[in-house]
Amino acid sequence: MNSVRSMKMKIIMIVIFIFTLVPIFNSNRNNRNSDKINLVNENMKISGISEKIHINGNSGWLAFKNAGNCSGQGIFSDPYVIEDLIINGSGSDDCLFIENSDVYFRIENCTIFNSGNGELDAGINLTNVKNGLIINNTLYDNKKGLSLSYSDNNTIIGNIFTNNFYGIYIEYSDGNHFYLNNIGGILHAIFYRYSTFTFNSLKKMLYTYQGQNYTNYLGNYWSNHDGYDRDNDGIAENYYKVLAFITGYHLYDYYPLMEPTWNYEIHRIVESEEEANGGDIPGYNLLFLICMICTTSIILYKRLRKSHK
Repeated sequence: MNSVRSMKMKIIMIVIFIFTLVPIFNSNRNNRNSDKINLVNENMKISGISEKIHINGNSGWLAFKNAGNCSGQGIFSDPYVIEDLIINGSGSDDCLFIENSDVYFRIENCTIFNSGNGELDAGINLTNVKNGLIINNTLYDNKKGLSLSYSDNNTIIGNIFTNNFYGIYIEYSDGNHFYLNNIGGILHAIFYRYSTFTFNSLKKMLYTYQGQNYTNYLGNYWSNHDGYDRDNDGIAENYYKVLAFITGYHLYDYYPLMEPTWNYEIHRIVESEEEANGGDIPGYNLLFLICMICTTSIILYKRLRKSHK
């Protein structure tokens, strides 16, 4: 009898222990995704006014860091970071010019304006550059807000482009990704030639729009897009068409946003189609695991009781 009572207490303690762990597992699981993209379309942490910046080559990045102008190591897990600056181009040349670079870097939360008006001038100019992340910046009153030439594998997220002659200027560049940006008050939103570009997130995202949660790919907000949204999920059903210069070849933003991005609360990236369709991430179905353990415990308990009768 004592052994039965002892086994019963052990089973109860195991079940209590499992339910205690559930919030911890769920918290850890959510934290894995919640910080993958953090869009704050307000330059809240601006800390200094900067002169125009020119970085040439990977050695140029190192010299720039050694002079105390940025942080990081230039690797995937610890990129060079330029952040929280106001850069006034004073009406000539580029505000921020990076060339001949393949280290990892991030330009974040900067206000960049008043570049020169020449054909090569831009707020941010990337020439022969890879592995850049341009995130949460405001670019206005430039000849080109952002210019990419012979530059591949860069990501542009959460920026505001307004009152530039060209919002984005792209040529001879491939594998770049551009989404969750606001493009407004621009004569030419996009100019590109001989390039490939993705205009929406690479994975679906969990987001809130007008008080409702949705899961979908997310594109950009284009102020000159006459979109319609029958299902009220904040994504226009009609695509935004970008016409290429010279070739006449079209690119599309298949998930254009109905409103500027600050009307969308981005929670996290959805890692799998199963999760996007309401399922759980494989290996983390805790409810199923708990049910199996409880069922097994009950069976063992009943067998134990029978063996002692």
